[in-house]
Amino acid sequence: MKKILFFGLALAAFASCSKDQVVETPQGAAIGFGNVFVENATRVDKDLTMDNLANFGVYGSVAKGSDNALIFNNQEVAKNGDAFTYSPAQYWIADAAYTFAAFAPYQDGDAATWTYATSLAQNGTLTFHNDLAKAEQDLLYAYATRETGAIREQPAAVGLTFGHLLSKVAFKFTNAFVDNNISLEVKNVTISNTAKTGTMTIADGVDGAWVDGNDDLKVEFGATEDTELSNGEVSSTAHFYLIPVEREYLITFDVVLYQAGVELDTYEHEIKTTISLEKGRSYSLNATLAPENVNPDQQLYPIEFTVDAVEEWVNNVVALTTVEVATAAELTAALAAGQNVTLTATITLESGLALTKDAVVALNGQTLTYAGDDVLFRVNSGVVTIDGTAADSAINTNPTTPGAGGNGYVALVKGGATLNINGGVYNAAATCTIAQVSEGTLNINGGTFQVNMDKYTDANGEARYLLNCSDTPYNNGTAVINVYGGSFYKFNPGNNAAEGAGTNFLAEGKTATADGNWYNVQ
Repeated sequence: MKKILFFGLALAAFASCSKDQVVETPQGAAIGFGNVFVENATRVDKDLTMDNLANFGVYGSVAKGSDNALIFNNQEVAKNGDAFTYSPAQYWIADAAYTFAAFAPYQDGDAATWTYATSLAQNGTLTFHNDLAKAEQDLLYAYATRETGAIREQPAAVGLTFGHLLSKVAFKFTNAFVDNNISLEVKNVTISNTAKTGTMTIADGVDGAWVDGNDDLKVEFGATEDTELSNGEVSSTAHFYLIPVEREYLITFDVVLYQAGVELDTYEHEIKTTISLEKGRSYSLNATLAPENVNPDQQLYPIEFTVDAVEEWVNNVVALTTVEVATAAELTAALAAGQNVTLTATITLESGLALTKDAVVALNGQTLTYAGDDVLFRVNSGVVTIDGTAADSAINTNPTTPGAGGNGYVALVKGGATLNINGGVYNAAATCTIAQVSEGTLNINGGTFQVNMDKYTDANGEARYLLNCSDTPYNNGTAVINVYGGSFYKFNPGNNAAEGAGTNFLAEGKTATADGNWYNVQ
C-alpha cells in the first residue's frame, strides 16, 4: 500500500538565480504539517516507518515565468507531537510552479551520511556514505510538484510518498542435522567488498540507479539471534543496509558444532558470489547447514542460498550455488533446483529441459548433446546464460525424429525470459534453427553457429531460420534478438529472411562481414 506524507507550504521572498530579481510575497498562513506516511513500512527496528520517522530534509524550488530559485535547501522538518514543523516559515506565491525533493532521515554537517548537491530541487546529485551510516541507516526519498493559481485561501497540503533507496540484507541459517544431539552456533557473519559510497543522479525528480563509488566496506552482521540452533531450528542475523550495486561479494561465517552440549569444533566458511542488489528490496540470504556441508574440510557441498520474502518489501531471488555435473540426471536436477551448473564430462540428454529460474550453464570445454525429439532448453522465465567461453565447449542437437515444433532446437525463449549465449560451438545437425524467441530476448555475445542446410533455406540458398522469432511478437516488439558477436554459417544476422527480407538482428553498432560461407559479427 502506498502511503503519502502531506505537508502544508507557505513560501517567503526569493531571489531569481538568473536575474537576482526579488519577487514580493503575499501574506499567507504559515505552513502546517499533516500525517506522515512511508512507503513499504515494516516492523524491523532499523527501518524508517510512519511511527519512527523523526525528521527529513526538504529541498524546494519555485519558478515563475523565466525565473526560478531554490527556496528550501535541506530545510529540516521535524516531528513535534503529531505534527511536523520547521522554521522560518515559507509562503505560497500565486501563479508559480513548485518542485520538492525530500530525504530522510535529516542529515547536516561534516558527519552527514548523505548530501544532495543541487541548484534546483528536481535535479541534483545524491551522495551516500555507508561507512558513516555503519550500514545501519535506512534512506528515503520523495518528490512532488505543485502549480498555484490565484491564492484566495490556504492551499492544500503537498503530498510526498517516501520510498527506500537502499537494499536491506540479512542472513538466515537452518540446522538440518537429523541427530537431535547436534546443535550449531553461527557467528562472525560478514560481507566484504560492499560499496562504501555511492552517488545517484536525480533528474526531473526521478531517482536513478546508484553509481558505485569503487571503494570497499566490510559489514559485520555478527551472530544469529539464537546463540545455539537445535535440530530444525532457524535463526537470522540482524538486518543491515547496503548501497545497491552489482559486485562480487565475499561472505564469511563461522559454525560452531556441539554434540550433547559439548563443543566439538569451529568451521570457517567463505563464499564469493555476485549479487545484483536493487533499491527498495529486502534480501534474506539463506543457508542450510547439514552434515554434508557444515565442515568445509571434509565432504564439501556448496551452501545453498535462496531469497525469501520480507513483509511489505519487493522480494527478489538470488541464485548463489554452482554445482559440478557429470551426468544427464545431475544436470537435470541441478537446473530444476535453480542452481548454476558447470559440466565436468560429456553429457547426452534424451529429454529437453524446461527452465523457469535464473541459471548459468558453463559448458567448461565439454560437449552437451541433445538426442530428444523436442527443444533442448525451453527458457520459460528468468535469465539463463550458456557460457561456452572455455575452449572446445559445444552443444550438438540431433533428434531421432526431426520435424516441426522445435525438434532439435538448442533453445526456445518464452514468457518474457532472457537467454544469453556467450561463446561455444553450436550445431543443429537435423533442423533449421539454433534458437527461436516466442516472447523474450536472445542475446548472442559470441560463438559459432550452424544448422542443417537441407531444411528451409531462402532463395539464395542461405539458412533462413538459423535465428528466428515468432511473427506477431517480433512485429510488436516482444520477441527480440540482439547479436553482439559470433560466426554464422550461411546466415547473415544483419540481412536475412527470418522475419521477411532484410531482417536485421545485429545489436546497435555491430556489423557482419562475409568470409566465404561464414558471416562474422564484430
